[in-house]
Amino acid sequence: QYKPTEWEAAVKKESGKASPQGFEEIKTVLEQFSGKTLAELVSNEKKYGKFLVFPSNAAKSDLDDKDKVLFELLDADTDNPKFRTGNVMGFFSLRGEEKDGKPSEVRMQITSRFDDEAGKDNFFLHYMLQKVCNMAIAPNTSSGAESFYDFLPYLFPSYLKEACKQGIFRAYVTREYNDANVRGPIDVARHIRYNIPFNGKVAYHTREYTADNKITQLVRHTIEYIRSMGFSILDGDARDDVAKIIAATPTYTKNDRAKVIAQNLHPVTHPYYTAYEPLRMLCLGILQHKKLSYGGDDDNQIAGILFDGASLWEEYLNDLLKRNCEGKLVHPNNRTHTDRQYLFVKDESDPSGTIYPDFLWELSEDKFYAKAVLDAKY
Repeated sequence: QYKPTEWEAAVKKESGKASPQGFEEIKTVLEQFSGKTLAELVSNEKKYGKFLVFPSNAAKSDLDDKDKVLFELLDADTDNPKFRTGNVMGFFSLRGEEKDGKPSEVRMQITSRFDDEAGKDNFFLHYMLQKVCNMAIAPNTSSGAESFYDFLPYLFPSYLKEACKQGIFRAYVTREYNDANVRGPIDVARHIRYNIPFNGKVAYHTREYTADNKITQLVRHTIEYIRSMGFSILDGDARDDVAKIIAATPTYTKNDRAKVIAQNLHPVTHPYYTAYEPLRMLCLGILQHKKLSYGGDDDNQIAGILFDGASLWEEYLNDLLKRNCEGKLVHPNNRTHTDRQYLFVKDESDPSGTIYPDFLWELSEDKFYAKAVLDAKY
């Protein structure tokens, strides 16, 4: 959706024609962005910025090479330019040309066909996310650029599950103690301040490898913040992960939120806990309501949030239909490689004939024959 600036609108009002200057800038930026798949966007953070994608593993297990945000410019009419999009919906911000030493930004919003043309009320997208992500008691949706923030809590259960698959994040933390069980270097100044005259205690500090660290504290603060917003996580696995985070952070204090945010402004570079970096970005976005940005030199800026519309619609239908189908309806998943079908002969060693229909009706016990194949269209 291209909206002329106030200056362009004034020019159009006087002359009856829109100035192509603003549109040409947008066209130049979007041409660099068009044709890029989700995997390419996520893997090239320096060029495009950091994107949050739902489902969280959509970029790694790309559905197919046709999952692109923008394909091409269809109409160069400056009054109403048109771009061809694919299955991907969402919000994103891209870097434009520098003006007066400052880079400009181009913001785009791609909505579903069920939402209003102005893109102000994404009620259906909110509804689908609420069902698919098992989130309840969603707040009222806002309009304009602020609607971006309303979608962030929906992503939290999915990103949390991906991170917890690698285990609860553990790291070395320096702790200060004042007791009789000395386990580290003595802090002389603190010891004199607290323990003179001598009371049987010694002030010291030690390094501990613990799950109660700045990352898990950030996740805990996000959990409590989401609860305060009125969201409730219904997903069983996600609720178990939430319970693990709560158990791992006994030192949580609500008043420490600003300090915890300041401690997590640097990326997670641990070679094993790789899934905690996108979770950290998401948590900061939720807690700070950070604006969309092209990234630049700020490692904590979110360039956009993208949803695979086709996958989201399929998961919504699966959630809607499975309750009344008595186990007859099967939803294959090409990301997890479950319930695959074979186009010709059953040969698990040959993936060339492997297909993943949207839905199968009454799948046989050997999972090779189905009475019907159903295709989801939105």
